[in-house]
Amino acid sequence: MDPREILICLAILYEGDWKKLSDHLKNRKGSPGDEVVKETLSKMRCKAVTIVDEEYPEILKAGLMPPIVLFYYGDISLVNDCSKCVTIVGSRHASEYGLRKTREIASGLAQNDLTVVSGLAKGVDGAAGWASVNYGKAVAVLGSGIDYPYPAENADLYREIKKKGLIISEYPGLIKPEQKHFPMRNRILATLSKATIVTEATPKSGTLITVGHALTAGMEVGVIPSRPDDVNHHGNTLIKEGAALVENVEDVMGLLEGTNWKIFYK
Repeated sequence: MDPREILICLAILYEGDWKKLSDHLKNRKGSPGDEVVKETLSKMRCKAVTIVDEEYPEILKAGLMPPIVLFYYGDISLVNDCSKCVTIVGSRHASEYGLRKTREIASGLAQNDLTVVSGLAKGVDGAAGWASVNYGKAVAVLGSGIDYPYPAENADLYREIKKKGLIISEYPGLIKPEQKHFPMRNRILATLSKATIVTEATPKSGTLITVGHALTAGMEVGVIPSRPDDVNHHGNTLIKEGAALVENVEDVMGLLEGTNWKIFYK
């Protein structure tokens, strides 16, 4: 049996749980029988790429706990080059200002032939997804099964990106979203792109987890500054700690090219 097919089968049997799959491989627990592999893969509707495949995004191998198997719909080549990808993250309860800035930057990046990566959540993720898929290349990384659009309010966006861009998940089929899935998703979000842009973030949020993963992976972080009256936005603190200040798509392009002068060093 093909080793990659065994990996995909195990990922499905373990419901995308990275630790269980990793422990299985580390402890050499053996592989499922040929019939189990064939039957399991026959039920799979999507495509899959494994860490041993040439199409696997090379940059993920340098990140924390590289995914062993990724399930996907669409064009996997969109994440072949992290220098052409920008991740946009932010609050699920974004302000109108935050949503407007997200749409402005995401659409501008898409029109400059860059790929916008987001998490399909409501708020900033949804705004980034719609703005980018309407003008160019969009990628959504899920914290649920590849066939389980979440949240339901973004089901139309899921279908649009599935048709025109790329949907990725470590989780197969109809696996329901769980709280533990989202930090795992965030490490993928942060590692796929050379730069992660934060439009709005509250302290102790998933957005800050993504920022941490981006910094660990050696990626750039840019932040849209807080409005003076927004006490819940952690953006200005991130800028004080060394993130680049970005106000428009030109600033993001400069960050990608290493020419953004609005960087505050400690």
